[in-house]
Amino acid sequence: MSAQFKAAQGVVFSGLYRHRKRLLWLGLAVISSVAVAGWSVWGDKRVAPAADAPAWRAATTTVAPVPAQATAEALALFRQECETMAARRLYQQARKNCQRFTADPALAGQAHAVLAALLAAPPLQDLDAAVAHAQKATALGDARGELILALFMLSGHVDHWSVEQAQQLLERAQRQGVAAAERYLQTLALERGCSGQASLKPMEVPLFCGARAEVLQQLQSRGMRHRLHHEGEWRDELTPGDAINAASVDLQFDVDPQEQLPRLARMRYVFDAGPQGSMTRWHELFDSLSSRYGQPGALQRGQQAVWPMPDGTLVRLSREADRCMVAYEHPARLKQREAHLAQVQDGLRQARLLAQAHAL
Repeated sequence: MSAQFKAAQGVVFSGLYRHRKRLLWLGLAVISSVAVAGWSVWGDKRVAPAADAPAWRAATTTVAPVPAQATAEALALFRQECETMAARRLYQQARKNCQRFTADPALAGQAHAVLAALLAAPPLQDLDAAVAHAQKATALGDARGELILALFMLSGHVDHWSVEQAQQLLERAQRQGVAAAERYLQTLALERGCSGQASLKPMEVPLFCGARAEVLQQLQSRGMRHRLHHEGEWRDELTPGDAINAASVDLQFDVDPQEQLPRLARMRYVFDAGPQGSMTRWHELFDSLSSRYGQPGALQRGQQAVWPMPDGTLVRLSREADRCMVAYEHPARLKQREAHLAQVQDGLRQARLLAQAHAL
């Protein structure tokens, strides 16, 4: 077990993505006042547009309630029986103990925040319950719950979310002393700057600026629809709808362990043209891309063309048998992606072994 994974699992139980099938994923949640990175699992739920928000949204737009003050004895008991059990990875006992504290008005918010983190990752993963606990913690004014819920939102884990709501939660968590919130507020500010400077904006979507949920939401608003999720590959397929005359749209993501948010590494359109038509289709696509991006930086006519962008991203046109592909790529993320995936797989294997060791 890596030292990073040991440290992370000691204080964090995380998982920031839910789709209706599982996908491997990195996330971040907090059960102490300091956020520490940890490994988790993608869930599966379609990203919903930010509209018709449910009742809990009021908690993100109003002044948070002030929790009742716990006695010193009650707080010490909570830390011993709930937080410490979670930090020691005694999952079943921690869940049972923390659930008991949700009945205490003075400690309920903290207990829901720990449960949100605890249930977001194996071996107790229940992502619907994790989101519900984060929402309850937020409604009760718990700062850690606000941070966790904001990160669920940014990862597309919450129905009817918006970046503005996530920012409000982060700002409130920051005011209450959650140091990690500042880092994510800075990330959102950098994303806004990136959007104005990005070289690649197909359909006016700055692909390589926002986190996964933001990118998916923008693509879906252009008429694309979710089709498939591939477990263990950090990959999604979309149907292009009326956006473009392609057979499918393939998205591959990377997650930098230092940031813990999903970032697009490649978006690829796949065009089925048949064995006789692929060359014709390649030339049509080449002409369209050249009219927008100029002459390619590298060219193997009829096979591959590459257009490098000033910000380091690129557009790649290629042909394989009866298919043509147009890919928008972030080379640095693509290069790191396999190593990051391997880290996650190793972390999950260690988590399974640890859970088994506790049971035996």
